[in-house]
Amino acid sequence: MKVLRPLARLAAVALLALAACGDDGAATPSDTLVADTVVTDTADATAPDDTVADTESDTASPPDAADDTSPDAADTSAPAELDGFDRAAASVRVAARHWPDNPAQTVVVGTLWAADPPQGFALDATDGACRLSFGVNPFCSTPCEDGLCTAPDVCTPWPLNASAGDLRVAGGAADWSYRHAVSGYGAAYDETPFAGDDVITVSAPGGADFPAFSGAVAFPPPIEADVSGLDLDGDGPLVITWTPPPAGTEGTRVLVRLMADRGQHGRFPASMVECDVPDTGSVTIPEALRDAYSAPELFTCGKCPASAIIRYRRTRVRAGEHDVDLWAESELTFLLTPWTP
Repeated sequence: MKVLRPLARLAAVALLALAACGDDGAATPSDTLVADTVVTDTADATAPDDTVADTESDTASPPDAADDTSPDAADTSAPAELDGFDRAAASVRVAARHWPDNPAQTVVVGTLWAADPPQGFALDATDGACRLSFGVNPFCSTPCEDGLCTAPDVCTPWPLNASAGDLRVAGGAADWSYRHAVSGYGAAYDETPFAGDDVITVSAPGGADFPAFSGAVAFPPPIEADVSGLDLDGDGPLVITWTPPPAGTEGTRVLVRLMADRGQHGRFPASMVECDVPDTGSVTIPEALRDAYSAPELFTCGKCPASAIIRYRRTRVRAGEHDVDLWAESELTFLLTPWTP
């Protein structure tokens, strides 16, 4: 397996750190979303070596038997279904991401927050399985070096981004290990070694800051959708469809995330709609949420950030007093603006 590049900034850090000192005039959040609702495009990320999680090769030696973190030790029993927006502060994501008509890349992102981190989105409205949030971009006259600017001249510190020792991800044609770095764990690869229903074991032996954990999650079938006809300018609700999974597939859900494109380059995106639904092939975004999300003043550049349709499976394991969510995802990313043909 060829390593494309290490991830310089992991999902919960990348966009949050960029927005540590934004423009003034934004509202203080009255309610906030979990950090892993923010996913950024990592394809062009670069950073100094001391901020990048080290990555072992495919031939990395397995953990010692005493660590009890090998695939054989994983609990592969089916977990109880979790609410789509009930997300643990600590998580490991294994995602196959692709743009329409492009091959998939595999991205591994592990962030073991010791507590809930500060947020950059404020929840505005919920309708059924969908919710609308707005980016919060207050101004801090002194840059927040170790936290996030969450209100005018208020820097909320980041919790500990903990290490549980070397993280191991094994399954399909992959057996990868990662050392912890400032940004957590992770790397990106130029292909995906996982087929639908391949069982992926995620484990770590534990460290001074975070206990050992081990669990397994089955990779979902690839997500397929035709997004060419989506239109934000139409009347009525916005219906987004995808190809349902093969017959007999169990335990998959779909997260649809639409991002407005004003707010990048040091700011949180202006608005976001998320819908988390059973994997039946469609979701209907209510007209009121669609209209608020796509207001003309929230769209300017027409190029960034990407929206996504994500088929996933997830399991939750315990690490001492911490919950750790293990995600396996097939993600289609695309651009959607009021001007999208």
